[in-house]
Amino acid sequence: MSELALAGVSRDTVKELVRLRSEPDWLAEIRLKAWEIFEKTPLELSSMYVRHTDLRSVNLSSLEVLPSPSGTAKLPASLDAYVKESGENSLHLQVDSALANISATAELADKKVVFTDISTAVKRHRDLIEPYLRNRAIKAEEDKLVALNTALFGNGVFLYVPDGIQVETPIRSVKAASKPGVGVFNLSVIVMGVGSKATFVEEGYSGSEHLNGVQSLQSNVLEIYLGEGAKLDTADIQSFGGNVVVFTNRRALSSRDSNLNWVGCALGGRFMRANTSAILDGPGSNVQQVEVVFGSGEQQFDMASTLNHIGQHTTGDIYSTGVFKDKSKGVFKGMIKIAKSGISANSFLSEHSLLLNPQARADAIPALEIETNEVKCSHSASVAQIDQEQIFYMMTRGLDEQTARATIVEGFFESALRKVQLPELKKRVGGFLEEKWKQGQ
Repeated sequence: MSELALAGVSRDTVKELVRLRSEPDWLAEIRLKAWEIFEKTPLELSSMYVRHTDLRSVNLSSLEVLPSPSGTAKLPASLDAYVKESGENSLHLQVDSALANISATAELADKKVVFTDISTAVKRHRDLIEPYLRNRAIKAEEDKLVALNTALFGNGVFLYVPDGIQVETPIRSVKAASKPGVGVFNLSVIVMGVGSKATFVEEGYSGSEHLNGVQSLQSNVLEIYLGEGAKLDTADIQSFGGNVVVFTNRRALSSRDSNLNWVGCALGGRFMRANTSAILDGPGSNVQQVEVVFGSGEQQFDMASTLNHIGQHTTGDIYSTGVFKDKSKGVFKGMIKIAKSGISANSFLSEHSLLLNPQARADAIPALEIETNEVKCSHSASVAQIDQEQIFYMMTRGLDEQTARATIVEGFFESALRKVQLPELKKRVGGFLEEKWKQGQ
């Protein structure tokens, strides 16, 4: 694995970012410390995974990384339809690193829910957000890419749902890439109060300008803090163009009897590296992660998922499903850890990939670390070529070859999609998968 090169980005860049944004000293200190960590941390801390990921096709040597002023970037016309899907939902719209629009429904205002961009949160809601920026769920020391994001984040979402508040309408954050050669660093923080409930959907798109040519970077970090009995349904859907590199880190911290349903749909980008994790510290907490990946062309996907069971009577499942065609590649790295204190934990890890061409490749690396006997824990993993006998059988029943292949792919994804608890979210993800299939035909 090659190291990450960002020519022209230095400690002085971080200082200039602080100056441009007129940020307080405490945040400047956090940024500069993160930059020091970034400079000395290797890209992959675990030698176990180094041979599975090749970053030689990634070239980020000439990125623009300083954020654009809000309102300066224009949404590509080809992406208007995605934004209009918002309807009456609350919406955070960001074009490159500039905030284009943020709107909240009357429901949020009436229930005193804070929904704003991260910059505004630092200025107007310091008492709410500062503790989470000082004591992060994902420490910069854990991941070089998180350290870089902490040093350079320019925008993102802050969502705070007070105790006992239940938000019925979904909240959306749409991030659009409009200009090639730009590095966008987003940090989003979700705080769910005791007994609260909400649905949060992140989406990433780019126009035709990002199909080829100069590479761009989308670096996204999402941290979720769940109060006792809180319930959050969240999804991350990305369909960036072929010259976009995507680095994603997500982590949730649970409390007693909290419930998190997490859906990830990765379709676009030249290269995507995603790390999704949850720490089930609260007794009785539950986390379900569903991840679907569809690769084509020469795309590469490096997907890691981790559940760390610390509290008693916790439950967690990971369902990772990938389909790879042409010369695309994918690796699923799954880990379930159960500490000595995690008595009566119940956890399952599933990683399955389907290859549609001989040149496509996938690796499944499931792992279990269990330190106590009083648990239920297992895993399942497979990588297989599409079954030619199934295709032949379906063709004898009147289907042409492409329809037969599409039907098999649809059925393969269905095993993961039926785990998605929200019907409207399941329909939306299924629609994106169908659209991705049609693009390559």
